[in-house]
Amino acid sequence: MNQWVKTVGSSAMVLLLASACAMIAYARWTQPVADADTATAAGDVGRALESYAVAERRFDALPPLKWLLSSEYDRIVANQLRLLFHVDRNEDTLEKAARAPEGANPHFWAGAACFEQGRAEEDPSARLAWFGRAQQELVKALDAAPDDWDTKFDLVKLNPLAAWTEKQVWAYVMANNVPYNELHDKNYPSIGCTYCTKPVAKGADPRSGRWQGFDKEECGIQEGSITILEHEGKIQ
Repeated sequence: MNQWVKTVGSSAMVLLLASACAMIAYARWTQPVADADTATAAGDVGRALESYAVAERRFDALPPLKWLLSSEYDRIVANQLRLLFHVDRNEDTLEKAARAPEGANPHFWAGAACFEQGRAEEDPSARLAWFGRAQQELVKALDAAPDDWDTKFDLVKLNPLAAWTEKQVWAYVMANNVPYNELHDKNYPSIGCTYCTKPVAKGADPRSGRWQGFDKEECGIQEGSITILEHEGKIQ
């Protein structure tokens, strides 16, 4: 019995040690991704693109891991496309989009780059050609993500900060002196309308201050406004 316990204990220790080593190795291997995310939050586009490129090459060198962590790989490529476009490197954006995975939304960024190329073109025929290519790419982007289309307003909704963490957003706000609602400094992490937003206790769900006392969780600007005012005693 004692020998069996020792054997099991030894095996568990070996597995634990192997897991710890694997986690450390993975953290080191993906360090360029962390460096790139940090640089992006700090607004250092050059360093971010360089680090993302290093991370992409590491994934490309190991196809099985690239397949296993495809969502992370897509994010790395998507961030490169976004950064290239926002620093007006349209030709590089198009080149990158041509070989990017579908998960990185390459058609959207290619369409945006084509549109900018068209805007800068002085020759009417060339401008029209760029705009036509932009339309083709954006239609492909819509086909790849139909759920983004808002049927009510007949437009596509995009969130350029969708891949950012809250920490990254605030790091950018602080680094670039971006104006923000002062209520964020008064325990209002999620701000809605006047009558449905309450301060949140430290450590609580950031959205717990929204719609307190109501049987709903999302904004009701389009309907129910009178009910809100009645609940708060603002009107009779």
